[in-house]
Amino acid sequence: MWGQNIHAIVIGGNVLARGLTIEGLICSFFIRSSTQYDTLMQMGRWFGYRKGYEDLPRIWMTFDLEYNFRDLVNVENLIRSDISDMGKEGLTPQEMSIRVPLLANLNVTARNKIYMNKVSVCVGSLYGTYKQTIAFPTDVEFHKSNYSCIESLINNSRKYTKNSFLNNDNCHVLKDVDYPPILKFFRSFKFNEETLEKIDQFIENEVDEEGSSLEKWNIGIIGSKTSNRKIKIGELDNISTVNRSKQFIDRISLKNKISIKALMFASDLLVDVDREKYNQWKKQKDESIREWDLVRQYREEVLGKRPLLLIFPINRDSLPRNWDNVDLDKIDDAQKRVPIFYGLERDEKEKHEVFGIGVVFPSVDKFNTEKFLKLDLINIDEFGEIIDDKELVSEEI
Repeated sequence: MWGQNIHAIVIGGNVLARGLTIEGLICSFFIRSSTQYDTLMQMGRWFGYRKGYEDLPRIWMTFDLEYNFRDLVNVENLIRSDISDMGKEGLTPQEMSIRVPLLANLNVTARNKIYMNKVSVCVGSLYGTYKQTIAFPTDVEFHKSNYSCIESLINNSRKYTKNSFLNNDNCHVLKDVDYPPILKFFRSFKFNEETLEKIDQFIENEVDEEGSSLEKWNIGIIGSKTSNRKIKIGELDNISTVNRSKQFIDRISLKNKISIKALMFASDLLVDVDREKYNQWKKQKDESIREWDLVRQYREEVLGKRPLLLIFPINRDSLPRNWDNVDLDKIDDAQKRVPIFYGLERDEKEKHEVFGIGVVFPSVDKFNTEKFLKLDLINIDEFGEIIDDKELVSEEI
């Protein structure tokens, strides 16, 4: 019978639905449903028309199944778009978490296949998220422009609050700032990451909503005890800088990009609360809870739904740990961390402070907001290289 034309009706269950492709198939009746993305997409083997036979293939299914498959096409398109954006920014999956949209009545996969302690649910907006700058261009004018934006923010924000900047453990804090100078700052500050460029639009769209939590902000300028360099920004003097080292990706990247991989630590989010009280509060909590989750929970108990803008003046002389023991003649890709300005072209090697920005958006209960599932990249271990705080920050300079 091989080589002969066969006209057949094939009836099957799991085999047809999950793994068998019928050559020359032109018509399907499909009624098997599933509540999981991966199972449904595995079963969708009838997608795609063969050239020359576009008018023949047909599929009959229930309305609910058709609706679910249409949604999964949109899910795939959004994921592909995020991956494309990640590629344009030169980021890796360890630096940018790909979002998977959550659909009503459907699960991404079986729960036993997901490490739930390593994923989180976020809304399509920025609520409940942390944002931080981790990559910068080498262009000096880029950083000079951002310095001016920060200077303007510091000088003008005091007009929008009854408070003044307080020096708190090498950091400066200004509380209860009305949103206008914050919005102006995000409109003018230059980001190297596309996702951060949309913060101003998000604030502008949300701030006029009834009961918005973005009307008042706290501002923190993060400093370090171990840094021996202090700078002046606008009206503030003796601002301590922080130490961050550059990630060694390859020698080409060293010449045109400054990538630090991580900017914020969980402790930075305590800049506008009492750390001692937090430490006492923390002792009563389950030790298995992540530090980031504990800090967020404590902030919301003490401050309510208060967004936080963090400014990180990065020391231009920052060195990685044990840099003094590195043989510069033999440095190669095995060296994970190098100084901030290491490897730049000679005409771009003018040293200057690099300013990183961190933003903490409060969690809110918003109905009718699309939700996403994403891998938590903060302190991941099972899924890749450990982000070691000690690697990022030198003890002494």
